[in-house]
Amino acid sequence: MQQYQIPFMEIDVSKTRLSMEEVIRLFQFTENGVEDIVSGHSKSFKELHLDMDELTTNTLFTMVASHPTLLKRPIMMDGQQMQVGYHQEEIRSFLPRAERMHAREVISV
Repeated sequence: MQQYQIPFMEIDVSKTRLSMEEVIRLFQFTENGVEDIVSGHSKSFKELHLDMDELTTNTLFTMVASHPTLLKRPIMMDGQQMQVGYHQEEIRSFLPRAERMHAREVISV
């Protein structure tokens, strides 16, 4: 984003607590639900001994708000789409079309 001078806001979830509204918004953008954004391999997940099948939606939201390191990272959102993880091709979809074409050329060189 910096390379293409696209404004963005970065939130370090290990230092900044997410509001319940922010957590709910994240889950609204998932396509496959919890598995899309909650890391079952994270230290927090293991320490909390969570069983995702037994959590209510409200409990899950509260847990993520209280322990944001349960989230997979990075998470990119633009109001229309969400991308989780470092998938270069999918991250490129956040660039304007002209920049996507240029980025593709630069990467394939």
